Order: sequence, then structure tokens, then C-alpha cells
Amino acid sequence: MNWNALVYTIPLWITLTLSMGIAIYTYKRRQVPGAIPLVLMSLIMGVWSFGYIFELLSKSLREKIFWDNVQMLGGAMGASCLAFALQFTKQKVYLKRRVWFLLFTEPLLIWILAVSNITELFRVNIRMYVGKPFSALIYNMGIASYVDFIFGYSMYFLFVALLIRFFIRSHALYRRQATVIMIGVTVTACGFILLFLGLTPKFMRDPTPFTFTILNLTLVWTIYRYGFLSIVPIARETIFEKMNDGLIALDYNQLIVDMNLSAQIIMDKIPNQVIGQPISNVFPILNPFLKQIELSIQNHSEIILRRDSYEYTYEIEVLPLLNKKHVHNGWLIVMHDISKRKELEKALQASEEKYRNVSEFANDGIVIVQNGLVQYVNKKVLEMIGYDYEEVINYPFNCFVVPELRGKMNEIYRRKLAGEDVKAQYETILLCKSGEYLEVEVNSAVMNYNGESATLGYIRDITERKRAEKILRELATKDPLTKLFNRGHFFTLARDAFEKSITEQYPIWAMMMDIDHFKKVNDQYGHAIGDQVLCAVAEMITYSIRDCDTVGRYGGEEFAILLISLEEEEVKALGEKIRKNIMNTPVNTGKGDIFITVSLGIANRISKDNIDKLFDRADQALYEAKETGRNRVVIYEEK
Repeated sequence: MNWNALVYTIPLWITLTLSMGIAIYTYKRRQVPGAIPLVLMSLIMGVWSFGYIFELLSKSLREKIFWDNVQMLGGAMGASCLAFALQFTKQKVYLKRRVWFLLFTEPLLIWILAVSNITELFRVNIRMYVGKPFSALIYNMGIASYVDFIFGYSMYFLFVALLIRFFIRSHALYRRQATVIMIGVTVTACGFILLFLGLTPKFMRDPTPFTFTILNLTLVWTIYRYGFLSIVPIARETIFEKMNDGLIALDYNQLIVDMNLSAQIIMDKIPNQVIGQPISNVFPILNPFLKQIELSIQNHSEIILRRDSYEYTYEIEVLPLLNKKHVHNGWLIVMHDISKRKELEKALQASEEKYRNVSEFANDGIVIVQNGLVQYVNKKVLEMIGYDYEEVINYPFNCFVVPELRGKMNEIYRRKLAGEDVKAQYETILLCKSGEYLEVEVNSAVMNYNGESATLGYIRDITERKRAEKILRELATKDPLTKLFNRGHFFTLARDAFEKSITEQYPIWAMMMDIDHFKKVNDQYGHAIGDQVLCAVAEMITYSIRDCDTVGRYGGEEFAILLISLEEEEVKALGEKIRKNIMNTPVNTGKGDIFITVSLGIANRISKDNIDKLFDRADQALYEAKETGRNRVVIYEEK
């Protein structure tokens, strides 16, 4: 044992410990984009450090070469960095098996060359350095070493380019995450450059493992300080920032993870000051409601803030947030400005005349209903439904509600007048004079009108909000280009259908489809035409399959289809129908008609199966279809 080198291995032991800890922590959060490649990076750093520890502690040349070969597994570091960047920045390059294969083929070949060292392609002039502070393995770099160097740093530069692009387009918090990670990886990248330039001591053959300590510390910092692997960017700019209501997103620990522009104005804070901080410290006026938050109760409250010598009243609603598995992982605080409404209520209490003057200019519609008949509406209501004043007054309010909801409205009206505990806020649909439907939100209260009980309702047009919610749902479930289900939602539906097929004992089939030579379409006609081709294929698939079948965009030019209750001959016939429909139908583009073909692979459920294995077999059948000439349908057969 080379005890003189023991003290120099201390940073390597630290790196080994941190790497394994980060790998375990990250694996538990493997659903987060970039987590699996980060696990691989951490394992590589651990193996590399472990090998270098024992190389330094070994005395014989043979032992040192053995442990140096163990370290050569670290050649996959650059590829794993690029894989991490592709997933973390959510690029359209999906890391399927063939992409992983391409990334890691070069590191595997280099490792084989390092272990065998055929004709000294990797190491040249291997020898022992005998000197202070301890003996060490040294050698000159062979041709394979230079190839590995070029490959690794190509991966690094692509990694940096992706993170810089992500940095420019992202929120400040996620910029910090990307910056810290880039700093750590850059320090590691510089380690080998020092060796390459001959700027390291002879006994330190490879300084790279020592730089892993810094990389691991930067990862720990960004996890701890910036919520890396728990605070993930979302498509927020299209809806979140444009909402008039203040929105604050909290994680499970009541830390602020996001806030829109309206919330910044209400709180008089900027995101850089508050993201990652406890809501109780940043906005203490909400502290009375935190207990309800901890109990995951949907809660309505009001707060009053003074700003610029004016009193603002906000209605606070706390909504639990659920992930795709319906597990509670945070809250959304919605702050709606009801200052005008509060002023209106005060005006109503003071004088009916003042009430009328204020209500006519209110942004919300106002209606008073007594004995089921409309006694008063303001201009806003008339604008919403398109009627004149005389066409509404003394008419039943239910006449202006869609027929299917009239019974529900009558029940709410009856219970409210009876003094029962009825939710003040609800949604309904009004029937406009033009025959169009208008989705509205109603806030109702019981009031005294001309000596008798009546219902006062504040009506708000929520058409835009409903449209935004629909867009948000589509963002979560649909592919934005082809309008088919995206991969995640497709497999959610596919798993449910798969389990149902097992319970009810009917056959279920997976079909994978790939457009033949799609790259040539992009290269010859451009990506805009390529996108048009993808949309046309999606429409043709939808046209060809049954209503009970499910289709989704798997990624790139690949599509996935789930078929139920069909026999093998019927499935193959349907596959041929899809193939022929696409082959015989030209895609009309601005650059002329384009004819394309597709290859299809089909597999059916077998015993002790799951949805992933089912589609893996369909993918294998697709691969066979492409390998045997393309433009064909292949059904998977066990070999």
C-alpha cells in the first residue's frame, strides 16, 4: 500500500461520498427531466474517483494500470452531460434507446481500447514515476486518447450551448440553476485541459477527479438553494403571466416557487427576492390562512391592503395542486381584486341611488332577482346577453340560463332564501339573445329589496379564463403540432386501457408507426413542409382507426396506436389500411404533392406483460419492418 499518497486521496473520498449521495437523491426524483442522466453522471464520478484512489494507493505498475482501466469508464462523462442537457432543457430529441446507443458507443470503444491497449493506441510509453511525494503511473497519450478528448469536449460544448440557450429563455430561478451547473461542469472540463497543457505535477497524472469535488458541491448547492429537481420550468408565459388575478405557487413546504406579474404588484416584491422563501416570511398577512393550507383545505378568505393611500380588498382562494398521479405536491394561492365590488356593497348599504350610479359602471354584471323575476340589471349584464332592458325586467331569470342548468339554479335560489349554507360562488352558462352560450361566474348574496328578500348576484364573464384553462389542459395532454395526444398522456390512457383489458379479458394490441425517410423530406423541402407532412399523417391515422382506438405522437416522426378487441387478421388489415391510405394520399404543399410511406410494427398482449413491454415488442417489429425494406406491416413473433 502506497501510504504516502493517502492524504492526497481525501478529496477523492469526499467526491465518492458526495457522488453516491447525489445519485441516490436524484434517483428518488427520477421523473424530473434530466434526473436519470444526472444519476449516471454521479455514478461515473464515483467510479472514476474510486479507481483513482486505489491507483494512487497501489505500488506496482500492474495494479496501477488495472485501476486506471477502471477510471476509463469515466469516458462516458461527456455523453451523460449532453444527455442531461437534452432532457433538462426539454429538447425535441427524445432519449430513446438508439440515441443512448449513439452517445455511449464512443466511450465504450475507447474503454475497450484502454483495457486492451492494442498497439498502444490509447497509452504510449507506460512507466512509473518514482519521486516525491509518492510514485505514480504516467504515460503519453495515444491516438485513441486524443479522439476521446475531442469527443468529450464536443459533448461539453453542446452541453454548454443548450444550457446557454435555456438560460436566455428561462425564468431567473432556472437561470441560476443552469448557471451553477455550468460552472461545476466547466471546472471539471478545465481539469483535463491542465493535464493536456502539461500544467500539473508529474505525480498527478489526472487532476479531473479532484475537480469532481467542486462539481458535486455545485450540484448540492443548486439542489439546496435553488430547488433543483423539485422546481421545474413550466409553460407559464402563455397563461400564468397574463392573468389579472395574482397567482402564487407554493411547494409542499410552503416555499414560493413561482408568482405572476399581478402577484408581484400586490405583494410589492420581485421574484428574485422571494422565490425559494417561505410564504409566511414574505407575505405575513396570509399567516392566519396557513393552517388551512397545511390541511390541504380549499379556502376562501379576504385581505385588505393599503397602497398609495388607497384601500384594496382581495379575495384569497387556496387551491391544492396535484401531480399527474393525483398526489398533493403544493398549493396555488389566487388573489382576486374585489375592491370595486366592496365599494359597491358599501354604496348599496348607504343608498340605493348611489348603488345604481356605481353599479352601472361596474366591470361585473349585477342582477337582483326577487320571487324568481329579474328586478334590476346593470348595463354590463345587458351587454353580456345582448338583450334590451325591457326584454329582461320582470322576466324569470331562469329564461336566460341554458335549460339543462335551470333546475340547479332554482335549487340554489330556494336554499339561499331559506337561509341554508350554500356556496356563494358558482359557475353557470347564460343563454344569449343570439343563441350563443356564455360561461359566467356568479357570486350571490341575500339582500332586502323593497322590504322583501331577494338575491343579489355579481356576474363575471369567464369565457377567456375557460379558454385559458382549455389551452392549459391541451398543453398538458396534446402534442401542439399534430393535436394528437402527447407521449405522456397517451401512455396514461394506454395503461388504463391495458389494465381494463386484463380485467375484462379481451385482446389489446400496440402499433408503432414511423414515416419512412422523413429526414429526406425535411432536407429537401424544409422543416415547415415536414411539419405539414406530420399533420397530414396524423389526420390520416385518425381517419383510418376506430373511435375506440387511441393514437398519440410518440416523438419525432413516430406514432403510437392502441387497438382493442381485434383478432390478428383484423389488426393486420387495419395496419394495411393505414399504410395504404397514407401511401396513396399525396400531401398537398406549396412545393407540390408529396407522396410518403410508413412502416408499422404490431404486438399483442401476452401473459405476465405490462404496457411498456407491449410497446417494446411493437417497436422491435417496427425495426424489423424498416430493416426488411420499409413500407410494410410486421407483427411481432417470438424468436
